[in-house]
Amino acid sequence: MAQEASEQSGTTLPPQTNNPPAVAVHKSSPPPAGLNSKELKATFKTMLSEESVDPMAPRDNELPKFGTDARYLGEELGCFCKMRDVTYLMNFAKRKFDQQRAAKQAIPKIDPSQAYRSLLIEFVTSTRTLYEDFRNKHKKDPRFKNFGRDERERERAFKNWLQELGEQKRQQLIKAGQDFQNFINQKSFSN
Repeated sequence: MAQEASEQSGTTLPPQTNNPPAVAVHKSSPPPAGLNSKELKATFKTMLSEESVDPMAPRDNELPKFGTDARYLGEELGCFCKMRDVTYLMNFAKRKFDQQRAAKQAIPKIDPSQAYRSLLIEFVTSTRTLYEDFRNKHKKDPRFKNFGRDERERERAFKNWLQELGEQKRQQLIKAGQDFQNFINQKSFSN
């Protein structure tokens, strides 16, 4: 219909094609021809790993990540994957999720009291620090939240740390005074 109108008006329209617009293709080389199904499956898994496909995301959201890869668009792997990619993608996602879970469980659990103490050592360096200021600043820190049953227990540990910190500073002051006295005594003997 558009062509008839353009012919009557004397203008020409460019030829229309039913081809979809070109998609940017990744530079990865397609897999070599003649691979068996195990090798094709391994290539597909490698491609999914390289494209960092999220195992928890829906397939339709992740397809654009690997759908433009030359290996996926290649003849042999492309036909293989397009027929079975849902199954292999689900298996890949399941394995990757299991790996992530195992890695998360392999991380050693830290004792909450040790974690809270490390938080105190790291941030409370003055004996003039108030518990309310410390609490407001670190109340979202997991080391703070996981320690103790209630606020009183956290505050008690905080005050114990302040006493310990005061004792450490007093010991440092005494040692500095003794070192200074020794230095003066050595200088007076050498003159």
